[in-house]
Amino acid sequence: MYDNAIVQTARSRVLIAAVPAAAVRLRRILCAHAPVAVQTLQDAQDALSRERFSLVVLGVYFDESRMFDVMSYARASALNREVPIVCVLGVRGKLSDATVRMLREIIETMSACEFLNLVAIPDDDAGNARVLSRLARHLAPPPLPIPVQPSAPLTPSP
Repeated sequence: MYDNAIVQTARSRVLIAAVPAAAVRLRRILCAHAPVAVQTLQDAQDALSRERFSLVVLGVYFDESRMFDVMSYARASALNREVPIVCVLGVRGKLSDATVRMLREIIETMSACEFLNLVAIPDDDAGNARVLSRLARHLAPPPLPIPVQPSAPLTPSP
């Protein structure tokens, strides 16, 4: 089908909008998926309007607790309207277990796929493998390969 064609493949891209401590861990866990970490609401909006992502990971405390703003913007974005969104609690402040349960319910009734409490999962090889497994369930497949025709034939003509 792609006789003498070079196929260019695209890696899945993941937008990470989380506080720095959680973003470092998430970038490490998702390093094979070309993570793009942003630090402000404006950076997140710019990224969502410029590029299509396979997954968006939003931290509860991102940019002064602007997680819901990013979620709304992603759903309004032409490029990322259908992108899976996972919300994470990456650092534990003064939240009670009841507050975490309520937060999970609110997030899951909105347009997010899942709420993941990173605080409850150890930051070690086994814990990070669990996090990757849960995030990978939501990764949209990367775009289809783009056939690129070479400028000259790869096989010599007889």
